[in-house]
Amino acid sequence: MAQMRSSRRAGRVEQAARPYHHGALREALIDAAQQQIRAHGVEKLSLAALCKALGVSSAAPYKHFQDREALVGEVSARGFRALASAMRAARDGLPLGDVEGLTAMARAYVEYFAAEPEMFHVMWGMTRDKVESEAAFEAGSEAFDLVLECVRGIQKARGLTNYDARELAVPCWAGVHGVAALKVGEKLRVVEGLDIDRAVEFATRAFFAGVEAMSRGAGGKRAETK
Repeated sequence: MAQMRSSRRAGRVEQAARPYHHGALREALIDAAQQQIRAHGVEKLSLAALCKALGVSSAAPYKHFQDREALVGEVSARGFRALASAMRAARDGLPLGDVEGLTAMARAYVEYFAAEPEMFHVMWGMTRDKVESEAAFEAGSEAFDLVLECVRGIQKARGLTNYDARELAVPCWAGVHGVAALKVGEKLRVVEGLDIDRAVEFATRAFFAGVEAMSRGAGGKRAETK
């Protein structure tokens, strides 16, 4: 009997220690946090619940993350990496000088957040204080660099190189981001029945058509920018 009790205790200890044994507690915490956020939102993310689900002590997360917000920052970084991957895949095979590549990435952007609405709030800090995470910043920059690359290709193809690429990329992508925000919310009547693909095309194609018209200026002369 004593041997059986000892065996059961050893089994419980081994089960609780398993995340450490396989050396993947950090990733397990990020996985579990992302699942909890998807199910209940970032505001209800509980480190205590994560520890209980993973069978570790309440102090275990602090071996890998300074605090709760640091963990949320890593979830955000993971989201941006997945977003960049989806955008890159959408653009593959399309010429950089064609606005279709930018439009394809814009669709991927909106579709990603439509499928991951809670990640939208995590990644863009809509419902919490901004998380200062270097990993999230770098991953977000990677996604925006894809946009800049496309914009530069369009500039070269359309003779718009007198503009700073960021001057064009920021307002263009702000429109795409706005479409994503409306799609995620879906609480405004303006979104009901809206053709999202059409809205995305206006945010990209119509934007550059307007830039071309503006660049010609009065009398067909290219407008100078400051």
